[in-house]
Amino acid sequence: MEEIRGFLEKDLEGTGVELKLQLNYDGAARFDENKMKRLIYNIARNAAQALKDQPGARFTVTVDRNDSGLCFRFSDNGPGIPGEIADRLFGEFVTARKKNGTGLGLAIVKRIAEEHGGNVVCRSRPGKGTTFEVTIPA
Repeated sequence: MEEIRGFLEKDLEGTGVELKLQLNYDGAARFDENKMKRLIYNIARNAAQALKDQPGARFTVTVDRNDSGLCFRFSDNGPGIPGEIADRLFGEFVTARKKNGTGLGLAIVKRIAEEHGGNVVCRSRPGKGTTFEVTIPA
């Protein structure tokens, strides 16, 4: 996770977004490291874009282990996900409030979670922020 910390700090550099890591589990886990980096990068990039120019912007990554396996929670205090795309969020070519981007990032996140035998869920509240929770068997 220290490598992920450095990766995220570099990615969020200059965005004004505060990064918080809550590493409640630091034991062994089996996953494709490159694919999980891609998953984390895609979620972090979306958060950074949503939080751009927002005072007090914060992106929090929490890692826990529970009965279902290894759980990664990615939370931000941004504007939330627009209702018009919420039901198709993990589909291809879905995007909101972005000038650049293909709309494939969250489709890739879902695919990577499922390739690991896991899943991803999203909870978002307008004006309060968004949380993605990725759980993979550990």
